[in-house]
Amino acid sequence: MELKNIVKDFWKEENITLPVVLDKFGKVSAQYNVRSHPVKFLIDGQGKLMATGLGYRDWDSEEMNKLVNILVQKPQA
Repeated sequence: MELKNIVKDFWKEENITLPVVLDKFGKVSAQYNVRSHPVKFLIDGQGKLMATGLGYRDWDSEEMNKLVNILVQKPQA
C-alpha cells in the first residue's frame, strides 16, 4: 500500500481533520528548517507561523489546550 493511502486510512480511523503535509522530497522540511521529528507547526489562517513544537507533545493535556487557544485567539478590536 502506498504511504499516502496509509496516512489517509489512519486519518479516517482517528477522525483527524487537520491538514497534513506528506513531504516526499523534503521541500517543506527545508523551507521550515526541520532538523528533527516529530515536529509540529501552528499556522494561522493567513499562513503566518504562530508556534513550533519539537518532539512529542501531549495534545490532549489541559496546558496544551490553553496554549493553542491563546495562540489562535483573534486580537481584540
